[in-house]
Amino acid sequence: MYQDLHFYLDLDWEKYIEDGETYLSDMYNLVNFAYIHNANVYYSVSQLDEFRENCNDWDENFTSFNGNRLDIILENAMPLKKQNHIFEICFAQENTSLNTIKNKSLASIKDFQKQLFISFSYYNNVFLWVKSNSEFERVNIHTASEIIELQNWIVKSSNVKNYNFSTKHGNATTKAVAPKSDKKASQLKCSDAEAQQLLNKSVPNFDEKQGWHYNFDETLNTFIVFPFEGDTPQNQFHAFHVEPSEWHIEIPKSIRKFFGK
Repeated sequence: MYQDLHFYLDLDWEKYIEDGETYLSDMYNLVNFAYIHNANVYYSVSQLDEFRENCNDWDENFTSFNGNRLDIILENAMPLKKQNHIFEICFAQENTSLNTIKNKSLASIKDFQKQLFISFSYYNNVFLWVKSNSEFERVNIHTASEIIELQNWIVKSSNVKNYNFSTKHGNATTKAVAPKSDKKASQLKCSDAEAQQLLNKSVPNFDEKQGWHYNFDETLNTFIVFPFEGDTPQNQFHAFHVEPSEWHIEIPKSIRKFFGK
Protein backbone atom coordinates (compact mmCIF):
# COMPACT_ATOMS: atom_id res chain seq x y z
CA MET A 1 0.00 0.00 0.00
CA TYR A 2 2.89 2.36 0.76
CA GLN A 3 5.75 0.36 -0.77
CA ASP A 4 6.46 3.06 -3.36
CA LEU A 5 7.37 5.61 -0.67
CA HIS A 6 11.07 6.07 0.13
CA PHE A 7 12.54 7.84 3.18
CA TYR A 8 16.19 8.77 3.80
CA LEU A 9 17.57 9.50 7.28
CA ASP A 10 19.89 12.41 7.91
CA LEU A 11 22.15 11.24 10.74
CA ASP A 12 23.51 14.64 11.68
CA TRP A 13 26.18 14.27 14.38
CA GLU A 14 26.32 18.05 14.94
CA LYS A 15 22.58 18.16 15.70
CA TYR A 16 23.06 15.24 18.06
CA ILE A 17 25.85 17.02 19.96
CA GLU A 18 23.63 20.12 20.21
CA ASP A 19 20.43 18.37 21.33
CA GLY A 20 21.54 14.95 22.63
CA GLU A 21 18.69 12.65 23.58
CA THR A 22 16.08 15.06 22.18
CA TYR A 23 17.57 14.62 18.72
CA LEU A 24 17.37 10.82 18.91
CA SER A 25 13.85 10.91 20.34
CA ASP A 26 12.61 13.22 17.58
CA MET A 27 14.35 11.17 14.91
CA TYR A 28 12.82 7.96 16.29
CA ASN A 29 9.31 9.43 16.17
CA LEU A 30 9.79 10.44 12.54
CA VAL A 31 11.33 7.21 11.30
CA ASN A 32 8.83 5.14 13.29
CA PHE A 33 6.05 6.90 11.39
CA ALA A 34 7.66 5.72 8.15
CA TYR A 35 8.04 2.19 9.58
CA ILE A 36 4.36 2.16 10.59
CA HIS A 37 3.49 2.60 6.91
CA ASN A 38 5.78 -0.26 5.85
CA ALA A 39 7.59 2.24 3.65
CA ASN A 40 11.21 1.96 2.53
CA VAL A 41 13.76 3.63 4.82
CA TYR A 42 17.45 4.14 4.03
CA TYR A 43 20.59 5.47 5.69
CA SER A 44 24.05 6.28 4.40
CA VAL A 45 26.82 3.97 5.64
CA SER A 46 29.34 6.78 5.16
CA GLN A 47 27.22 9.18 7.21
CA LEU A 48 26.81 6.60 9.97
CA ASP A 49 30.59 6.16 10.09
CA GLU A 50 30.95 9.94 10.31
CA PHE A 51 28.40 9.98 13.13
CA ARG A 52 30.34 7.33 15.05
CA GLU A 53 33.63 9.14 14.61
CA ASN A 54 32.32 12.41 16.02
CA CYS A 55 30.13 11.15 18.88
CA ASN A 56 32.27 9.84 21.70
CA ASP A 57 29.55 9.03 24.25
CA TRP A 58 29.11 5.42 23.06
CA ASP A 59 31.37 2.62 21.91
CA GLU A 60 31.67 1.25 18.40
CA ASN A 61 29.23 -1.57 19.15
CA PHE A 62 26.42 0.84 20.18
CA THR A 63 26.06 -0.76 23.63
CA SER A 64 25.60 2.58 25.40
CA PHE A 65 22.07 3.87 26.05
CA ASN A 66 22.04 6.35 23.17
CA GLY A 67 23.89 3.90 20.96
CA ASN A 68 21.08 1.41 21.49
CA ARG A 69 18.53 4.09 20.65
CA LEU A 70 20.26 4.81 17.36
CA ASP A 71 20.44 1.09 16.67
CA ILE A 72 16.65 0.91 17.13
CA ILE A 73 16.18 3.82 14.75
CA LEU A 74 18.16 1.98 12.07
CA GLU A 75 16.72 -1.45 12.84
CA ASN A 76 14.50 -1.67 9.75
CA ALA A 77 16.43 0.73 7.53
CA MET A 78 18.48 -0.33 4.52
CA PRO A 79 22.14 0.74 4.16
CA LEU A 80 23.33 2.69 1.12
CA LYS A 81 27.03 2.64 0.29
CA LYS A 82 27.21 4.46 -3.02
CA GLN A 83 28.08 8.16 -2.91
CA ASN A 84 27.19 10.52 -5.76
CA HIS A 85 28.05 14.13 -6.44
CA ILE A 86 24.99 16.22 -5.73
CA PHE A 87 24.44 19.96 -6.03
CA GLU A 88 21.75 22.32 -4.81
CA ILE A 89 20.22 24.32 -7.67
CA CYS A 90 19.69 27.98 -6.76
CA PHE A 91 17.45 29.40 -9.47
CA ALA A 92 18.03 33.09 -10.23
CA GLN A 93 17.57 33.29 -14.01
CA GLU A 94 20.94 34.20 -15.54
CA ASN A 95 22.53 34.12 -12.08
CA THR A 96 21.44 30.55 -11.34
CA SER A 97 24.16 28.72 -9.44
CA LEU A 98 25.05 25.25 -8.19
CA ASN A 99 26.12 24.76 -4.59
CA THR A 100 27.94 21.60 -3.56
CA ILE A 101 26.05 19.48 -1.04
CA LYS A 102 28.37 17.68 1.37
CA ASN A 103 25.64 15.78 3.18
CA LYS A 104 26.52 12.11 2.77
CA SER A 105 22.93 10.96 3.10
CA LEU A 106 21.78 13.20 0.25
CA ALA A 107 24.73 11.95 -1.77
CA SER A 108 23.36 8.42 -1.34
CA ILE A 109 19.83 9.03 -2.58
CA LYS A 110 18.46 7.13 -5.54
CA ASP A 111 16.04 8.29 -8.20
CA PHE A 112 12.67 7.13 -6.96
CA GLN A 113 9.59 9.09 -7.90
CA LYS A 114 8.34 9.44 -4.32
CA GLN A 115 11.09 10.14 -1.82
CA LEU A 116 11.48 12.23 1.30
CA PHE A 117 14.50 13.32 3.32
CA ILE A 118 14.03 13.19 7.11
CA SER A 119 16.28 15.94 8.36
CA PHE A 120 16.41 18.75 10.91
CA SER A 121 18.35 20.95 8.47
CA TYR A 122 16.84 22.93 5.63
CA TYR A 123 17.42 21.94 2.01
CA ASN A 124 15.71 22.90 -1.22
CA ASN A 125 13.68 20.20 -2.95
CA VAL A 126 15.53 20.17 -6.28
CA PHE A 127 19.08 18.89 -6.79
CA LEU A 128 21.40 18.09 -9.64
CA TRP A 129 22.78 14.59 -9.47
CA VAL A 130 26.12 14.21 -11.28
CA LYS A 131 26.72 10.55 -12.07
CA SER A 132 29.72 10.99 -14.38
CA ASN A 133 31.32 13.52 -16.69
CA SER A 134 28.46 13.09 -19.14
CA GLU A 135 25.54 12.02 -16.94
CA PHE A 136 23.49 14.69 -15.18
CA GLU A 137 20.06 14.25 -13.70
CA ARG A 138 17.63 16.47 -11.84
CA VAL A 139 16.45 14.88 -8.60
CA ASN A 140 13.43 15.93 -6.56
CA ILE A 141 13.24 15.09 -2.86
CA HIS A 142 11.17 16.73 -0.14
CA THR A 143 12.59 17.47 3.30
CA ALA A 144 10.58 17.10 6.51
CA SER A 145 11.32 17.44 10.23
CA GLU A 146 7.84 17.05 11.80
CA ILE A 147 5.24 14.30 11.88
CA ILE A 148 2.58 16.54 10.31
CA GLU A 149 4.91 17.18 7.36
CA LEU A 150 5.48 13.47 6.86
CA GLN A 151 1.77 12.80 7.18
CA ASN A 152 0.82 15.47 4.65
CA TRP A 153 3.42 14.19 2.20
CA ILE A 154 2.28 10.58 2.59
CA VAL A 155 -1.35 11.59 1.97
CA LYS A 156 -0.35 13.61 -1.08
CA SER A 157 1.93 10.88 -2.47
CA SER A 158 -0.31 7.85 -1.86
CA ASN A 159 -3.40 6.50 -3.54
CA VAL A 160 -6.56 8.20 -2.32
CA LYS A 161 -8.27 6.27 0.47
CA ASN A 162 -12.03 6.15 -0.14
CA TYR A 163 -14.61 5.78 2.60
CA ASN A 164 -17.41 3.34 1.74
CA PHE A 165 -20.69 3.43 3.65
CA SER A 166 -21.55 0.14 5.38
CA THR A 167 -25.09 -0.78 6.46
CA LYS A 168 -23.51 -2.91 9.18
CA HIS A 169 -22.04 0.17 10.88
CA GLY A 170 -24.38 2.92 9.67
CA ASN A 171 -23.45 6.55 10.36
CA ALA A 172 -24.60 9.52 12.45
CA THR A 173 -28.12 9.33 11.03
CA THR A 174 -28.37 5.59 10.26
CA LYS A 175 -28.41 2.91 12.92
CA ALA A 176 -25.95 0.04 12.57
CA VAL A 177 -27.46 -3.27 11.50
CA ALA A 178 -25.70 -6.46 12.53
CA PRO A 179 -25.65 -9.24 9.89
CA LYS A 180 -27.10 -11.63 12.48
CA SER A 181 -29.71 -10.84 15.12
CA ASP A 182 -27.59 -12.30 17.92
CA LYS A 183 -24.59 -10.16 17.01
CA LYS A 184 -23.81 -6.55 17.86
CA ALA A 185 -22.50 -4.14 15.23
CA SER A 186 -20.22 -1.25 16.15
CA GLN A 187 -21.74 2.13 15.26
CA LEU A 188 -20.19 4.84 13.11
CA LYS A 189 -21.13 7.98 15.04
CA CYS A 190 -20.17 10.68 12.53
CA SER A 191 -21.30 11.65 9.04
CA ASP A 192 -19.90 10.06 5.90
CA ALA A 193 -18.10 13.31 5.07
CA GLU A 194 -16.49 13.43 8.52
CA ALA A 195 -15.47 9.78 8.20
CA GLN A 196 -13.72 10.57 4.91
CA GLN A 197 -11.83 13.46 6.49
CA LEU A 198 -10.67 11.23 9.35
CA LEU A 199 -9.70 8.49 6.90
CA ASN A 200 -7.52 10.91 4.93
CA LYS A 201 -5.18 11.37 7.92
CA SER A 202 -5.53 7.87 9.38
CA VAL A 203 -2.61 5.66 10.44
CA PRO A 204 -2.24 2.05 9.24
CA ASN A 205 -1.48 -1.13 11.10
CA PHE A 206 0.10 -4.04 9.24
CA ASP A 207 1.23 -6.19 12.17
CA GLU A 208 -2.11 -7.20 13.64
CA LYS A 209 -4.61 -5.91 11.07
CA GLN A 210 -3.56 -6.16 7.45
CA GLY A 211 -4.04 -2.67 6.11
CA TRP A 212 -6.64 -1.47 8.60
CA HIS A 213 -6.33 2.25 9.37
CA TYR A 214 -7.04 4.17 12.57
CA ASN A 215 -7.52 7.71 13.73
CA PHE A 216 -8.51 9.44 16.94
CA ASP A 217 -11.74 11.39 16.59
CA GLU A 218 -11.14 14.47 18.74
CA THR A 219 -14.78 15.54 18.39
CA LEU A 220 -16.13 12.32 19.91
CA ASN A 221 -13.00 11.66 22.01
CA THR A 222 -12.57 8.07 20.86
CA PHE A 223 -10.95 5.96 18.16
CA ILE A 224 -12.40 5.41 14.72
CA VAL A 225 -11.45 2.22 12.87
CA PHE A 226 -11.24 1.86 9.08
CA PRO A 227 -11.23 -1.80 7.97
CA PHE A 228 -9.54 -2.24 4.61
CA GLU A 229 -11.88 -3.76 2.03
CA GLY A 230 -9.16 -5.38 -0.06
CA ASP A 231 -6.59 -4.57 -2.69
CA THR A 232 -8.81 -3.07 -5.40
CA PRO A 233 -8.53 0.02 -7.62
CA GLN A 234 -11.17 1.70 -5.44
CA ASN A 235 -8.96 1.43 -2.32
CA GLN A 236 -12.03 1.41 -0.07
CA PHE A 237 -12.51 1.39 3.71
CA HIS A 238 -15.66 1.31 5.82
CA ALA A 239 -15.66 2.70 9.36
CA PHE A 240 -16.90 2.46 12.92
CA HIS A 241 -16.16 4.04 16.28
CA VAL A 242 -14.90 2.13 19.32
CA GLU A 243 -16.13 2.59 22.87
CA PRO A 244 -13.32 3.61 25.27
CA SER A 245 -13.94 0.46 27.31
CA GLU A 246 -12.99 -1.60 24.24
CA TRP A 247 -9.85 0.26 23.16
CA HIS A 248 -7.60 -2.44 24.62
CA ILE A 249 -9.41 -5.06 22.54
CA GLU A 250 -10.10 -3.27 19.25
CA ILE A 251 -7.13 -0.90 18.96
CA PRO A 252 -3.60 -2.30 18.41
CA LYS A 253 -1.09 -1.27 21.04
CA SER A 254 1.11 0.48 18.46
CA ILE A 255 -1.82 2.68 17.42
CA ARG A 256 -2.71 3.55 21.02
CA LYS A 257 0.94 4.40 21.65
CA PHE A 258 1.13 6.59 18.54
CA PHE A 259 -1.89 8.63 19.66
CA GLY A 260 -0.75 8.63 23.30
CA LYS A 261 -3.81 6.73 24.57
